[in-house]
Amino acid sequence: MEAADRPAEGGAEARGSVSYLTPALWTRLLEASAPGELAHAWLALQCGMIEHAVRGVVALAASSAQSLAPAAYWPEGRSGTPELAAAAEAAVEQAQGVIHAAPGPDVARVDAHVAFPILVDGRVQGVVAIALAGCPRDQLQGVVHRLQWGSGQLEAALRRIDARTSRAALDRIGAALDLVTAAVSLEHFEEAAITVATTLASRVGAVRVSLGVGDASGVEVVAISGRTDSNPRTQLVRRIAAAMQESLERGAPVELPAPEAAGPCRAHEELAQETRNPCLLTLPLGGAGSSRGALTLEGKQPFPPETVALCRTVAQVVGPLLEARRREDRSVVRHIADEVAQHVATVVGPERTAAKVAAGMLAVLLYFLAVARGDYRVDADTVLEASVQRVIAAPFDGYVAESARRAGDRVANGELLARLDDRELRLDRLRWERERARALKQMQQGRAAGDRVQTELSRAQVDQTEAQIALLNEHLGRAELRAPFAGLVLEGDLSQSLGAPVRRGETLFQIAPLDDYRVILQVDERDVADVAAAQRGALQLNSLPGERFEFEVVEVTPVASTVEGRNSFRVEGRLEKGSPRLRPGMEGIAKVVVDRRHLVWIWTHALFDWLRLELWKWLP
Repeated sequence: MEAADRPAEGGAEARGSVSYLTPALWTRLLEASAPGELAHAWLALQCGMIEHAVRGVVALAASSAQSLAPAAYWPEGRSGTPELAAAAEAAVEQAQGVIHAAPGPDVARVDAHVAFPILVDGRVQGVVAIALAGCPRDQLQGVVHRLQWGSGQLEAALRRIDARTSRAALDRIGAALDLVTAAVSLEHFEEAAITVATTLASRVGAVRVSLGVGDASGVEVVAISGRTDSNPRTQLVRRIAAAMQESLERGAPVELPAPEAAGPCRAHEELAQETRNPCLLTLPLGGAGSSRGALTLEGKQPFPPETVALCRTVAQVVGPLLEARRREDRSVVRHIADEVAQHVATVVGPERTAAKVAAGMLAVLLYFLAVARGDYRVDADTVLEASVQRVIAAPFDGYVAESARRAGDRVANGELLARLDDRELRLDRLRWERERARALKQMQQGRAAGDRVQTELSRAQVDQTEAQIALLNEHLGRAELRAPFAGLVLEGDLSQSLGAPVRRGETLFQIAPLDDYRVILQVDERDVADVAAAQRGALQLNSLPGERFEFEVVEVTPVASTVEGRNSFRVEGRLEKGSPRLRPGMEGIAKVVVDRRHLVWIWTHALFDWLRLELWKWLP
C-alpha cells in the first residue's frame, strides 16, 4: 500500500476531524435527496466505524447507463487508487465481498483492500471499496460483514430517493391532468386558455400567468390569469408577447433571474421592469404543430425547481389540447359554389370568345383521355440487396492487431480480412499447460503413494486444464478472420482501429457475393393490391441513370412497415440480367407493369381514391 494511505495521513486524520457519531453525518444520510449526497454521508459513516480504514470509494450505476461511476470518496478531496479499483472490479464481477491482502513482514497485521457489491433486486447497482492499513488478519472478515450490513442501509436509502422522485413526478402529472380536465370541460378555445392560465397561477402562487399562440410572424397573447380580455394594443400585453417570442426563438425555456451561462434576455428584463415582478419563467408549449405557443409566469420570488418541473409538464400536456381547441374554433369559408357558377357563366355567355375556344380544346382533350389507353405502372422506391450476406463477428474479446481489408474491397475465398491480437491467449495457454503439468505430477504422486482421493482430484484438475487448453486452441485458430467466400466487403473498416478492443460477437465485417442480387421494392399501401407475383417491371438506379434493368416480381410480403411516415409493403423481385457495375445498397426507382388501362383513370385514380376515403369518413 502506498504511503498516502497510511493512518497518519488519511483515515486517522479524517476520523479525528469528523467523528462518525456526529449528528450532522446522520442528518445528511437521512435527508439526502440525491444518490451522490447519500453516498458521501454513508461512506463517511462506514469509514469512521472501521478502525483501520484509511481510504474509501463508492461507485454507483447511473440511471441511464449500466456502468458504474465513482459517486463519493473518503476522505473528501482524495481520489481512489488502482488497488481500490481492482478490489471493486473483483467484487462486482464475483457479486460478493472480496479481500485483497498485501503480503508483509508482519504476519499478524496486513495492508488490505476490502470491497463489497451493492445489490438492488438481485442486480449489482454499486460497489464500496475500503483501504485498510495495519489491520489484524482476524478482523478482515469482520470488515466485510460490516460493509455487507451497511450496504443494506444504503440500498434502502436509494430506494427511498427513487420513491420520492417517482412521487414528485406523479404529483406533476396529476396537476397537469387536473388542468386538462378543466380545459376539456369548456367548449371554446378562449375559455379553455383562460381557465388553464388562472388555475395554474393559483396552483403555483404566481402573480400572473399568460398564454400565447402564434406563428412565424409573431405571438398573440390569448389569455391572462384573472382577466377575460387581452387587448394586444396595451403596453403590458406587448411586453408579454415579446417575452414569449424571445423564448420561442431560442427554442428553450427562459428564466429570470437568468443563470450565468444563459446569456442576455432583453425582452424578459423589459417585462420585469414594466410589471415590477422580478422573477419570470417562459416555457414553449409542446406539441403545437405548425402553430407555436408559450406560457409565461410572473412572480415576486424565484420559482423553486418543483414549480419549474410542474410548469414544464403542464406546457407539454396542455399545449396539444389547446391547439386542438383553437383549430376547432376556426371559421370555414364556403365560396366554392359561387366560384363554379361564375366560371360557367363566363363560358356560356354571348362574349368571351377566347374562353369558348379554351373550353372546346379542353373538351377534345378530355375525350382523348377517355378513349386512349396505356400501361398502368406502379412505381416504388427500390434498393438492391445481395442474395446472401455473411457476417464476420469477433470470436472472443480481444484487440485488433492487423487490418487487411475494409469496406468496398473485393476479396477471394479464404482471404485474410483482419487478425486479432492472440498474445494473451498464448500466455493463458502456457499458464494452463503449466497447470496441467502440475496436476499430472500430483496425480502420479498420488498413484505412487496409493492415495486414491489425491489421484482422483488430480485427474479432475487434468481434465479441467485440458478443456481450457482446447478452448484456447479453438480461439487461437479463429484469431485470423478470413472471407467465407469470394465477394465484396459491405461493412467493416478496422484500419483506423488498430489496437482497439472488440467484444465477442461484435460484427466486424459483412460480405456479399457480387453475382447474385435481389430487388427490394417499398410499394405504397394504396398500390400494393395491384402488384402480384410474375409481373414484370423496369428499374433505374440513382448511380446508373442511363441504364435500365428488367426484373420480375417474385414475392409480395403481406406485412406493412412504416418508411418515412408512410405505410408500405416489401416486394421482392429478381433481376433478369445483372451487370458488373452493380453494388449492394444501390437505390433507385422501379416501375411494375400491371396491365393496360385508360389514361384518364391512370392520372386521376389517386385523387378519386382519396375522395372516396374522405366521403366515407364524413358521411353518417
